[in-house]
Amino acid sequence: MKTLLLLLPIFLISCSQTPPPEVDDTNNSYLHWTHSDWIDYHMLSSSGDGTPCFQIDEELPFDPVTVYKMNDNLSVVQILCSRGAYQNGYILFQIYGDDIIERIGFEIYTDPETSDITYSLIDPIFDFDRNRLTTHAKSRGVGDCGYVAVYILAPAIDGPIEFKLIEFKLKEECDGEMSEWPVIFEE
Repeated sequence: MKTLLLLLPIFLISCSQTPPPEVDDTNNSYLHWTHSDWIDYHMLSSSGDGTPCFQIDEELPFDPVTVYKMNDNLSVVQILCSRGAYQNGYILFQIYGDDIIERIGFEIYTDPETSDITYSLIDPIFDFDRNRLTTHAKSRGVGDCGYVAVYILAPAIDGPIEFKLIEFKLKEECDGEMSEWPVIFEE
């Protein structure tokens, strides 16, 4: 019974995402990298931007590296970076052609008037039917504060994909109220 209860959240999360495009990785060596390879690459290329990323040594019920094929020349690789009690942090890379790798930055709001770029997303969910990516970061386990960001995927015909922020909800006060979070940015 305990096993079923532990797997139920993973099942619900995996069912909430639309299926990713098929991955044909026959021509790209980066798509064969292990989790350790990606973490090493991130640590060497991040230039100390403060994005934490750790080797995950524990046995996981899911693959810590997920590859999404966006078009013939472009793939997005999602790498598990950190594990918390109730949410996981990920970084995403774009692989364009055979050798161009770019870490993806995402616009977020740190308060209602200030936006910034983050390279880590909390439990990102892709919706390929609607070309969207959603992340929900809880400031504490109860989930009464934090943020929700929605990005539209704008695939380029000849180049990397753009993740454009279209909605940002932010609730700064952790007050125990489970009300609708205020929208502070909407396009």
